[in-house]
Amino acid sequence: MMRDYRTRVRAILAAAFLAAYPAINAETLPAKTIVPTAATVAPSAPASAVKPWPGRSIRTATALEGIASATSSEGAAAAGFGMRGTLAVEGLFARPLVLETSAGYRWISRTEGPLPLPGAALDAGWRYSLPGMFSVTPLAGVSLEAAFPESGAEAAFQISAGARFAFLLSEGDYLSVTPFASVPVAGPLSPSVSLAIGLRSENPWMLPMPNQKPSVRASPDLFSPDGDAVDDEVTFALRVRDRSLIARWSLTVYGSDNAVFRQWKGSGEPPRTIVWKGESDGKKTIEAGSEYRVSFETEDALGAIGKGETKATCDILVIKDGDRYKVRVSDINFPSDSWEVSPKDSRKLLEANRKTLVRIATLFSRFPDYSLTVEGYANAVYWSDAKKLADEQKKELIPLSQKRADAVKAALVMLGIDEKRIHARGLGGEKPVADFADSGSAWKNRRVEFILEKR
Repeated sequence: MMRDYRTRVRAILAAAFLAAYPAINAETLPAKTIVPTAATVAPSAPASAVKPWPGRSIRTATALEGIASATSSEGAAAAGFGMRGTLAVEGLFARPLVLETSAGYRWISRTEGPLPLPGAALDAGWRYSLPGMFSVTPLAGVSLEAAFPESGAEAAFQISAGARFAFLLSEGDYLSVTPFASVPVAGPLSPSVSLAIGLRSENPWMLPMPNQKPSVRASPDLFSPDGDAVDDEVTFALRVRDRSLIARWSLTVYGSDNAVFRQWKGSGEPPRTIVWKGESDGKKTIEAGSEYRVSFETEDALGAIGKGETKATCDILVIKDGDRYKVRVSDINFPSDSWEVSPKDSRKLLEANRKTLVRIATLFSRFPDYSLTVEGYANAVYWSDAKKLADEQKKELIPLSQKRADAVKAALVMLGIDEKRIHARGLGGEKPVADFADSGSAWKNRRVEFILEKR
């Protein structure tokens, strides 16, 4: 009879708790099984196929206890007796943290008659599990009781501290013994010591696995890995909701062609930061003025995938070359057989060239003792015939590349650079950056380069 009563009380209290905080009533599940509702119980499985729940879990407990107290009343010793019911939650914020609330009724025996004390209490503690299915939980809390002496009702507020000793009787059922002391803060009561003894039933509940929502942030937004000790590297800050639930992770930098440029990956908890100095996984060289897409992907213990993205932009690179510096920046591009840096029929090309020129002008202000040489280049057509190539170089490529260098010089002067500090020269088809025979990339030879030299 008593067992049936405890079972009904336990079911009612557990249902009330789950209405406010849905969870899963099981300690273990088969790997990668997601149970969506609190009513679903994990199916039985061989021990070898069952793994511990990888996420957070909590434990709820209900208890019915009898209380005996020793206190004083009007200078004489007095005894108190009563009962209380308790609902506790363990692991809601930290795994061994216990939060519990209780309500009960007790009375103090006096010569003039018993003093009724109905009330409620809130307690918190930290559970320590010991060998032999035994645990001890130091507790502290507050209680509020209503005292009913002959003169009328009066509130009694107390603080208390003690320890609960729990001994396992059967699966989920414990004998609990809790000695504690109470000190009144307000009201008609005196300090007391008490002993609560009763039966405690515990249930484990698995909380649903939260979405990890990975995110990545790059700092600084512009970096220039050229060894000048100014923003030579970019730091990626990796964030997830709970690192302990991550099974695998990767951080991937994609180039402008959407191919993998650099990648880091691992298992278990991801690092909080990763530093990138512009290197690639192969022989690729980072491109100045280029924007790189950065993707942070995670897989949690149940196989759920999450992804966060950001961007990192490689700024102008200044590479020291003897007494001079070669400036690596996204190319100034020109239409075929043209020297216009701002063609009216190509707004996209105009905008790209404008951004590059503004960056060059800004960079140049950091080198007041240097002059800037703009070198213009052109794409050869007769590259397969040495004689025709030499004739093309003299009659077409050098004049065209000189006009390109002059056009860029004029644009930089318009942006505020002293004309006397800028030189322009055309080099035609010299130093190609792409094979003339590659029709898909030969256009890259229509360009200008920038050289900083000590004046």
